[in-house]
Amino acid sequence: MTDRDDILRLVHELQEDTMATHAKFETLEALRSDIVDYVRERLAESLACAECDIDSPPSLAVALHQGWTRLQVDDAAGHNFLGLCPFCSSEAAKPEQEPEVVAAVPPKPEKGTPKRTLF
Repeated sequence: MTDRDDILRLVHELQEDTMATHAKFETLEALRSDIVDYVRERLAESLACAECDIDSPPSLAVALHQGWTRLQVDDAAGHNFLGLCPFCSSEAAKPEQEPEVVAAVPPKPEKGTPKRTLF
């Protein structure tokens, strides 16, 4: 064998090794991608407001930062936390205004007017 033949053989082996390594890498990358997707689906934090239909923030941390309150675990369809969005939280914090009660009090009799009697 000549040096040229040895070099060509080594280049060919290197190419085969590179292709095999690349194929293994692609398989591992696809597997990693599948695992990441699975974990994101299983551990994703999604929130729903108990009072309105606002879009969910991207994470529980963002929701807390935005002012969501009364958060609780709720494994309902489509979300895994239930709470009040900042708008509904502020509405819930407002004291309810009681209706003004107007007593049916008869007007005071004017001076000099005789008081009425029941009999």
